[in-house]
Amino acid sequence: MSDLFLRVKPTLYAQLLLRPRFSATRQASSDVYEGRVKAIGPDGWVPHANLVIRSGSKTTVLTPRKPTKMDIQPGALLDSEGNLVYTKMDNHDTRITKIMSLVKTPSKTGQLMLLEGLRLIREALEARCQMEYLLFSRLKEVSTLKPFLPSKGRLYKMPYREMQVWSDLTTTPGVMGIFQIPLPGWVEARHPLPITVICDNVREPGNVGAILRTCSGVGCYQVILTKGCAHLWESKVLRSACGAHFRVKTTPNLQWEKIAEQLPPGAHVFIADNNSVSATSGGVKSVRELAANIPVLSYSAVNFKGAGHVVLVIGGETEGVSAEAYNLASRFNGARINVPLSNGVDSLNSGTALGVVAFEVKRQLTKQRLCLM
Repeated sequence: MSDLFLRVKPTLYAQLLLRPRFSATRQASSDVYEGRVKAIGPDGWVPHANLVIRSGSKTTVLTPRKPTKMDIQPGALLDSEGNLVYTKMDNHDTRITKIMSLVKTPSKTGQLMLLEGLRLIREALEARCQMEYLLFSRLKEVSTLKPFLPSKGRLYKMPYREMQVWSDLTTTPGVMGIFQIPLPGWVEARHPLPITVICDNVREPGNVGAILRTCSGVGCYQVILTKGCAHLWESKVLRSACGAHFRVKTTPNLQWEKIAEQLPPGAHVFIADNNSVSATSGGVKSVRELAANIPVLSYSAVNFKGAGHVVLVIGGETEGVSAEAYNLASRFNGARINVPLSNGVDSLNSGTALGVVAFEVKRQLTKQRLCLM
């Protein structure tokens, strides 16, 4: 074997160990080599796109074995003794790339969502979201999810460093869940207040998440996101919402002409307005004319109890409130409401402004319910 030379991409000194990891795909003789390469490096086993083995007149190219369908089929997650049943993956396992590409590929982001951390994953499981994969690095942590796991699924243990590569966070929590994105409006809250919140072109993911969290805390009936808002199921929205996706009815990417159909009869539309119109709202003059025909009230002076169903429209900090929102308000007994500010502050963060107004609506409606009891 002294004339055996190994060339690996990237170039590494390596020795061939006879283990069933690679299979020959091209060779000059009838000999077949199956093996695994251990290279000199910090993590021992390393990835290799092609391994060329030359011995005399023989030339063999070895490539990693592709996972079969059986490698990714769902199975029982617990054995007869209640222990987790999982598959262990090494560094640079090709299955890791295959799994993560399902949620990282832009064409598939509307089908799957990535949840990181035990809390978000547990809430998704409690909400009966369909789990596709559960990836973890430490068995002790993921064991706390046993009571919530479905009967079948795909459970993989992977190295922490490998998980850090794919994580959207600065420091990965060590557990990831990949779930099917539910259908719009799938959540039905118990005893919600008659409040609908419309996000009008709110593009900042953190603001969308904060709005969802506020609406969940208030007990709103539903949240509607217009076209142009941040993606409802992207990772930053999921993290900032802290599980609100699974507690409040949400309909994303809705056109304005469809929004009126989602509102119940007798609804009153209130626009959270800072008395200014953004130059990016489109048709500034026409927007100002529409806004001028709608009365402006302080949020604390509005009698929300007599509104039937309260619709709150909150605009993005950059785009402002659109002309379509003012048109909707003029059709549904609308008013512009604002929060009085001091010390030269001219506006609030979208999530903060909504929180101030929404909890005032909640206070009035809750007081009305108590009086009727």
